[in-house]
Amino acid sequence: MINYLFQKLSPVSGYALLILCFISCANLDRDPEEEIPTPSSSAWVLNQSKSDDFNSWDSSRWGTDLWYKTSSDFAFNAANTYVTNGNLVIEARKEDFEGKKYSAGAARSKFKVGANTRVEIRAKLPDYRAHVTSALWIADAPTTEGSPNLEIDIMETYLNKGNVNERFTSGIHYWWRGNKPQWATGITSSNDQSLGWLNHSISTPLSDHYHIWTIERYDNKILFYFDNILFWTNDITKHDTKGTFDSFIPEEYRKNFNEQERDIIFSIEGHAGTPVPEYMPAQLLIDYVRVYDRKTN
Repeated sequence: MINYLFQKLSPVSGYALLILCFISCANLDRDPEEEIPTPSSSAWVLNQSKSDDFNSWDSSRWGTDLWYKTSSDFAFNAANTYVTNGNLVIEARKEDFEGKKYSAGAARSKFKVGANTRVEIRAKLPDYRAHVTSALWIADAPTTEGSPNLEIDIMETYLNKGNVNERFTSGIHYWWRGNKPQWATGITSSNDQSLGWLNHSISTPLSDHYHIWTIERYDNKILFYFDNILFWTNDITKHDTKGTFDSFIPEEYRKNFNEQERDIIFSIEGHAGTPVPEYMPAQLLIDYVRVYDRKTN
């Protein structure tokens, strides 16, 4: 994952700042061992072919390749992604690999999710003291044909001051390839157009327990949940120049927000400062991913 958060904190000008959204959410706590209810069967149906409890590695559903080979101090190594004890393990290691001093794992779905879907991921994050970024996200290799290419960061961790092990970030943005339309020229930073991001803090370390991150995409909205608590709603029909999106994004581009099909990706990235080998191997554990389809009637 590209470290767009740090890009947005650097000085930029013009309309790029209009689409930033920064909110600290302090009331997202719940008992992490409490049973999380399944979504209403009247609205959602489980898609078995796109869901996985990770009792074994299913190469028909998952691969380990990304469209980039390194992330800061880390090089991606397929050996760092494996299944054990009912978990998909995404691991960071101190080892020389492909010209880097550290290696990292990633898993990328071979299926895609788009409109009218709910993606639910139960995961336990690695110890923040290893200085690794954990990322649960939805994206694909940016292409000219798919531009603007949607990326949804369901959850990403950075090295923050203060409560570093109790905070995660969620975000939405477009990646442009090829010629950008005239309306986009003044509101993009490089090829990355942020559509909003939020920081969220809880009172206990995220690495202490499993938690559930969920997004729903339907009716021109993206809804974000943490342990079944809704904390962020993006409604594309209600954006103005003071909201999450800029008001003059044409409808033909806004539809990508809801409809564009993307891969599900789990990865460890190098956006958390200098890695600390004493806390490695560091593991991002995925207990399950469940994909639901919305009943359109």
